[in-house]
Amino acid sequence: MSSSSSALRKNVPTMIRTNSNVQINLNNAMHLLTELIENEEWHNALAWVNKIPFDSIESDEYRGTYLWAKAKCLDFLGEHSHNIELMYLQSIKLHRNNPDPFPLIRSLVSLSSYYCYQGKAKRAQPLLNESLKLVTQYEISGNIHISVLYAFGIMYGRLHQHHIALQYFNDIERLIKQSRSFSTNGSYQMAIGYSFIHTNQYKQAESYYLQAHSIFTASNDLPRIGICCTYLGIVYRELNRFYLAGLYFHQAIAIFQAHEIQEQLDKVRVEQILLLMKMNKSEEAKASLSDVLSYAQGTLQAEALFLLSQVLVKENQFDESMITLEQALTHFLDTNHRWQEDAILLRDELHSMYL
Repeated sequence: MSSSSSALRKNVPTMIRTNSNVQINLNNAMHLLTELIENEEWHNALAWVNKIPFDSIESDEYRGTYLWAKAKCLDFLGEHSHNIELMYLQSIKLHRNNPDPFPLIRSLVSLSSYYCYQGKAKRAQPLLNESLKLVTQYEISGNIHISVLYAFGIMYGRLHQHHIALQYFNDIERLIKQSRSFSTNGSYQMAIGYSFIHTNQYKQAESYYLQAHSIFTASNDLPRIGICCTYLGIVYRELNRFYLAGLYFHQAIAIFQAHEIQEQLDKVRVEQILLLMKMNKSEEAKASLSDVLSYAQGTLQAEALFLLSQVLVKENQFDESMITLEQALTHFLDTNHRWQEDAILLRDELHSMYL
């Protein structure tokens, strides 16, 4: 079975009235809605979702597609005040009796991706196992098969098992070369680049993030251009190409400030401080850390304190460094932070100096 099969069956046309009392063909509306989402036209897709009164939809297939579409739009637009997880779960339930496996796989994969990006990647595995079972059972090839493998790669990346993630991405590359029908998007390039960064393969990561940057530049997707700039800054910092690293960090900061994307702005500021530290610009690093600590809370505050403790060690201010480090380490131990082991090593080094 090829993934070129229609995601929605060609039912007898169902005419309904929109919320503005305009009569439309529900079958056509659902196809258009699916197409808008596949093209990542989130605002247009959500506008269509809001036009269609859910209670006017009678079939489980269309109700499931509607809920999947609404959850997908709200998720990607960052509207997390809604119960997106529940919409995906209801969509999956409605599609279970559908003889067409595509809508069910689509909803399973979408919920798994939602879990991954919400820091709940372990909850994605049973969903993806079911998706892969359906792909095998129905001998599905093409884009649907690739989307399942891609979701597995994302999951393992989020679980910090980046070598396994890259195995899935390598399988995708092989399938793409065989079929030549799958066109990768910028998110795909970023996911591979992310795993290459975390396996210290920076030249490969550079290639994928530059491709993603070009794709998002063509579509004028500024927030994701900013994310690409952040990771390109990280890549060039690790390759000791400090001028380029600084340039991309500045571009990312400008984008996130202009669009008021605080979470991404905080992330790039931490990465920029790491660049200053690597360049031995301690005073600039301390000034930036002081600025971040003036408003930071939670994880961002702990990260800034940990970096400040390292700067203080270089300045031989060991007592102050220990006090600052202990504050950071308390949060790291509570949250199993990625810098936890490095913080423990620094604490042990400082303790040894007092023995």
